[in-house]
Amino acid sequence: MSVLFQLLAAVLDRPFDDTLRGDLSDELTAAGNWDWTFLLPFVLTHPDSDGPRLLIADWLAEGGPAEVTRAAFIRAQSRLSRALDVCGGGAGADPQVGPLTEEVGRLAARLGERLGDPAVLTGPVTVVPGGECVTVRAADGEFDYLRGFVARVRLPTGAFLASAAGLFARHPITTVRLTDKTPMPVLGGAWWWADSCLAPSEPACLARYVPPELYQALTGALAPDGQSRQGVSPADLTFPTAAAAVSALSSACVTYGRAMAADRPAF
Repeated sequence: MSVLFQLLAAVLDRPFDDTLRGDLSDELTAAGNWDWTFLLPFVLTHPDSDGPRLLIADWLAEGGPAEVTRAAFIRAQSRLSRALDVCGGGAGADPQVGPLTEEVGRLAARLGERLGDPAVLTGPVTVVPGGECVTVRAADGEFDYLRGFVARVRLPTGAFLASAAGLFARHPITTVRLTDKTPMPVLGGAWWWADSCLAPSEPACLARYVPPELYQALTGALAPDGQSRQGVSPADLTFPTAAAAVSALSSACVTYGRAMAADRPAF
C-alpha cells in the first residue's frame, strides 16, 4: 500500500488528528495538483467519517474569506456532531457543546445564502441554526446541513428529479422527503404507493403516485450504482404504517440520487 493510501486510511480512522491530515495534504500536493473536489468522492463513500470533510476544510481554509468561513463551518459542525449524540439532542456533558453550538450559528448566519443552491432552492432563503443541524429554507424546499454538508432534503418531486444528480454528486445525502407525496391507505391497514395515476387532475391521485424512475428504486429494481436487478412486484409493495411508506420512498430517492450521480462530475 502506498504512503498516500496509508495516510488516507489513518485519516479515516483518526479524522481529528491535525498532524495526520497535514501529512496527507502534503502527499496529495506532492502527487500532483488537486483541489477540494478531488476529496468529494471520499465524503460520499465514507459518510460516517469526518476525515474527508476536515481535509476539504483544510484546503478551503487556504482560500478567500468565503472559503475560510465555509472551512470553519465544516470544522465546527463536525466537532459539534462528535460532542452530541443526535441532532437536536441535549447539551450533554461535553463542555464544548455550548460554545460550538454558538459558533455554528454565527458561521451559518455569515454564510447565509451561500449555503443554498439557486439551481434547487429558488427565491430568498432563510438559514435556521438548530444545534447540530442547520436548515436552509426556501419557499419550495429545505436542506439540512450536518457536519458541513447537506444530509437531508425536502423538495417537491419535480425539483428533486431535476436536481438529484447534482445534489448527490456534491453532498452525502441520506434522507429525502418528497413534500408533495402522501401514501395511500389500503385494505388491512397497510399503506401503498401507486405506480400509475388515472386522474392526473386530482391532487389526491398525484399525491400517492410515484413516477417510474423512483418506483423502480422503490421496488428494488434499481441499485445505487445504476444497475438494474430483480425487484418485488408492485402488488406486494405495501407497508405497515404511513411512516414506513415514507421511509421506503426516502430510501428509494437516495438510491436514485446516487445512481444518477455515479457518473456525473460534482461541478
